Amino acid sequence: MSTKFFNNIDATLLDKFQGIASAMANFDIFHAVVGYFRSSGYFKLRRELENVCEIRILVGINVDAILSHHNANLLFNADSHPDEVVEQYRDQLVDDIRQAHYDADTEHGIMQMFDDIACSKLQLRIHATRYLHAKFYLCLPNNFSEHSDGWVIMGSSNLTDQGLGTAELRYAVHTKLS
Repeated sequence: MSTKFFNNIDATLLDKFQGIASAMANFDIFHAVVGYFRSSGYFKLRRELENVCEIRILVGINVDAILSHHNANLLFNADSHPDEVVEQYRDQLVDDIRQAHYDADTEHGIMQMFDDIACSKLQLRIHATRYLHAKFYLCLPNNFSEHSDGWVIMGSSNLTDQGLGTAELRYAVHTKLS
């Protein structure tokens, strides 16, 4: 895989993140700007972000409905009674996940994501205009400066299962009849 360009055919975006996470010394900061965010994408990427201390994601167009609802409640009410809000947030989220009938692995991944939000490891924001369609990812070491190395990934892949290249794609085959 080229270190400068890749195309999601020979290697996926998830492959690239796995390479960065395994080779980058002190990978500590992950920032992303994406048009679409799905919890399935975060769940797939979460293992590579295990030791990262700061995760910030700016979403420009759309997030999961369940995530949008719960994240708004947490952000709106967190200043008044933070412990109470986090407990209520978690209870309501668990109920919603159980009612959605996710499999155990997906449920665990989503709960990890919400734990990351509740402890402020993950900061997720929605762009005010909701017209931001850019996609870039920034992977930085601890104590990043203009003299240290980091990674910038720009492309067309959102932070979704399909954008990471991990969704099963189904292509329709069309045959011309003569």
